[in-house]
Amino acid sequence: MVAFGAAARKGLGDPVLAELVMIRASQINECAFCLDMHVDVAVEKNGRARSGSRCSMPGARPGVVHSERERAALALTDAGGPC
Repeated sequence: MVAFGAAARKGLGDPVLAELVMIRASQINECAFCLDMHVDVAVEKNGRARSGSRCSMPGARPGVVHSERERAALALTDAGGPC
């Protein structure tokens, strides 16, 4: 997961998008601790309240609209499966 996170941060170039990927990976791995941690980091980097952030639960909140780039990053994360 450390290597995955480093690759996401380096390859994506957008710290919020990198956290969104880490949030999805935490969901896939069913790690509540990591999920909570990455949501907090993403919200901090995004500058929004946690309840209003689209980073809080990607794919789990109805009405959340992700950009094409975000959808691609999430799909790539989904394709990787559990770490």
